[in-house]
Amino acid sequence: MRNLFSRILRGATLICLTGNLMALDLCQKVQEFSEVLSSQKSIELKLLKDCPEVIPTLGQWKYEEWHSHDTSLTVEKAINGFKKYLSDTDVPFALVAFQDNRPIAVISLKAHGGAAFADLAGPHEAWGGILRVIPEARNKGLAKTLGHLLMTIARQLGYTSIYFYTTNPSNIPLYMKYGAEIVETRLARGRMVTILKIPLQSE
Repeated sequence: MRNLFSRILRGATLICLTGNLMALDLCQKVQEFSEVLSSQKSIELKLLKDCPEVIPTLGQWKYEEWHSHDTSLTVEKAINGFKKYLSDTDVPFALVAFQDNRPIAVISLKAHGGAAFADLAGPHEAWGGILRVIPEARNKGLAKTLGHLLMTIARQLGYTSIYFYTTNPSNIPLYMKYGAEIVETRLARGRMVTILKIPLQSE
């Protein structure tokens, strides 16, 4: 299966250059990758732009994860945050995984980490946004698969690395196994987070 995913990932994006604007045509290639996931794991992959009806569910996921640490976060604010990811040509965008017609995971990519991380990352460094897999779909390789796809897209968009952070120190050895480097640990949004960076090697 790994070789199969590798072949799909190598062709997972199509780049179109128009002047100084790099536009990413995600739709067709996400569909191709979705067909592989569907045949292997009965999972369908969609751009958030193509399934905006799940935004309230995604917003609830984010609220449940963060509201006890960020008292300013409301369900409405979490929902509105996902409305920024309705692109199919450039960042920010989000990918949603479905099983049996219900969302089971989401991953996103954005150009900036927000005010809490404004001192980090350069113009050619992206930020991984939310990565959430529902409990019953965990430990099955889905997060890893989505992560590889996101890195491939980021690389072909011209980014040289992806920053992200975790609030769970036990996850750090796994991230480092896949090439992540620890940048620092700091207080952000009411909790201690470890910031990591994954360099994106040229293909």
